Amino acid sequence: MLINDYFYRKALFTPVMFRRRFWMSRPLFTWIMDDVKVYDNYFCAKVDAIGKLGLSSYQKCTAAIRMLAYGVVGDFIDEYMRMSESSCLEAMYKLAVIGVFGEQYLQQLNAEDTALNLEANGNFYDRDSI
Repeated sequence: MLINDYFYRKALFTPVMFRRRFWMSRPLFTWIMDDVKVYDNYFCAKVDAIGKLGLSSYQKCTAAIRMLAYGVVGDFIDEYMRMSESSCLEAMYKLAVIGVFGEQYLQQLNAEDTALNLEANGNFYDRDSI
């Protein structure tokens, strides 16, 4: 259902709807999912002991990213994802965005970055009043 709704070429929801619901484009989501699967095998779909295919990469990544994007708990999205609350939470905990992308995209702010952020967002206090 998830794949039909969002990820097939002729998905039920348009790219605009995808962006509104996931807070990112579909290609960006797929890129994140592919990199996270390389980083942690947990996000790859596996076959269990009786030959049944487990949760897909799409399910695990969607659950984790939606929980982070909306700030909701696992039981809020478990029905649509067809995952248990504990599986949703495990996917969110294992989504290693910092481990996968931290070195490339996250860096310590320096004095210049801080000044630019304060200028862009406005100083909400007067230094003389502190």
